[in-house]
Amino acid sequence: MAELRVQKYRSYLKGEEEEELGEIRRTTATGRPLGGNAFLSTLESRLNRVLSVQKRGRPGPRGSGK
Repeated sequence: MAELRVQKYRSYLKGEEEEELGEIRRTTATGRPLGGNAFLSTLESRLNRVLSVQKRGRPGPRGSGK
């Protein structure tokens, strides 16, 4: 069953453009969902979780205005 799924996925990917494959690889590597802003907003509201890319690093102290 799993092997059939892998074969179907590979077959699906063969029809994709290189740019789209790059997007799939990038989002797979980062663990982020692939989709437009509207799709991400819908997921965020349904899951009550931030999924969009955030500023890296540790947040500053509260009330610092940064």
